[in-house]
Amino acid sequence: LGLRWSALAQSLFVVLAVYLCLRNDRRDLVWPAIGLVVGLHFLPLGRVFRVPAYYATGSAAAAVSLAALTGTLGSSFLAVFAAGMGTAMWVTVIYLLRNADRVAAAGIGAAPLV
Repeated sequence: LGLRWSALAQSLFVVLAVYLCLRNDRRDLVWPAIGLVVGLHFLPLGRVFRVPAYYATGSAAAAVSLAALTGTLGSSFLAVFAAGMGTAMWVTVIYLLRNADRVAAAGIGAAPLV
């Protein structure tokens, strides 16, 4: 149930974010706005799947997205945004692959993930 609500909320907020960017003639901010929504969606998924690493992923993705949206990354903000998002996602993938058995066990409630 939590996954469905998270996916529905993410979809609605992505549509809203893209709409607001386009309505305000800020096509340059579409990807960082989507990145913010994607990053924030990891926060409830951390609880749903019992994967604490998702909290770090969501926080890092949201931080880099907000930095891009607020202009604090400079003129090459899209490149820095893409590198930051890619790094956050790849670090998560590597963590999940290295700890797949523990993550899966925690996800089904067999053992706590620490």
